[in-house]
Amino acid sequence: MLKLYGPGRSRASIVKFYLEEIAVPYEFVMVDLQAGAQLQPEYLEINPIGKVPAIVDGDFKLWESGAILLYLAQKYGKMPESLEQQAEIVQWVMFAGATLGPEIFTEASRESETPRLLKPLNEIFEKQPFLMGDEFGVADAAVGSTLAYFQMLLKLDLTPYPAVVDYIKRISERPAFKSSMGGS
Repeated sequence: MLKLYGPGRSRASIVKFYLEEIAVPYEFVMVDLQAGAQLQPEYLEINPIGKVPAIVDGDFKLWESGAILLYLAQKYGKMPESLEQQAEIVQWVMFAGATLGPEIFTEASRESETPRLLKPLNEIFEKQPFLMGDEFGVADAAVGSTLAYFQMLLKLDLTPYPAVVDYIKRISERPAFKSSMGGS
């Protein structure tokens, strides 16, 4: 059985959300960051960088939440056949982890980057319910979780972006989100 390593509330929750969304059984292995479990030799064999989350799937080890999400989507047949559509999904997953999260979670860039990043997202969600169209996918697990974290942790005023607010609501009402992310 696939094992997912991480602490309770972390990027591991995003992977949990997606695993539950696509109904893949997994074992969650708690990594106690306070105790330094991520720096112990057993964990460093899984991820030599000592960060969470990570997965072990048989003999295969993978870390970095975006890479894990894409691997799971590919393995379980959730990626489209078109190379261009696959690349677009990769773009969104990378955007969530490399641009959206860091720019808005970083206080120094939050004020300038929030409108620059959320205005185009708002325009997308005015036209369609999910990033790739009418159906939830792995890109939404990455971007939707990040946006939901903003609302939960930063209490940002998102009223200028009503379609983003509606999108976060759609994501956070999903049963897999509620059971894995806390949905508060």
